[in-house]
Amino acid sequence: MNKVIRWSVGTVLIIGLFVFGYLWIEDMKNITAKEQVEMYYEAYNKKDFNAFYDMLSDKEKKIFEESTYSDSNGTEVTVYKDREEILKGFEKNWRAFDVIEIDEQNGRTDDGTIVAATIYYPPYGSDSEITFIETFKLIKVNDEWKFDDYLGKEIVN
Repeated sequence: MNKVIRWSVGTVLIIGLFVFGYLWIEDMKNITAKEQVEMYYEAYNKKDFNAFYDMLSDKEKKIFEESTYSDSNGTEVTVYKDREEILKGFEKNWRAFDVIEIDEQNGRTDDGTIVAATIYYPPYGSDSEITFIETFKLIKVNDEWKFDDYLGKEIVN
């Protein structure tokens, strides 16, 4: 009898986890690009750099993973970073900010969508306060919005 109860409880838990997982995946498919940008900034502010990094498309990740510069001899040098080094860089340069507004510039297309976010950084150390608008192109990859292109930053004040 005791084995039957344990087996039943275990079965119910496993079925519950599958149902929860399925619903979570279905819910992720329904997230708008604007909501994805909100989650992106929220992850960064919470220092959840793994989640922050996972929201980037492969193209954007490559920008962080490879950087090219010219050395003093004019020779092009490429530096490669792994995920851990990139996340440490995020941690080192982290500074809290407020998201004032997020605006989806155009609707969903096959090529993605453009989203702009107005960001406010309060004064910090010797840095003065700053407000700017960042604009991104997001694309759908396996039913999830990914940051595919950083289109620019416009300083508001």
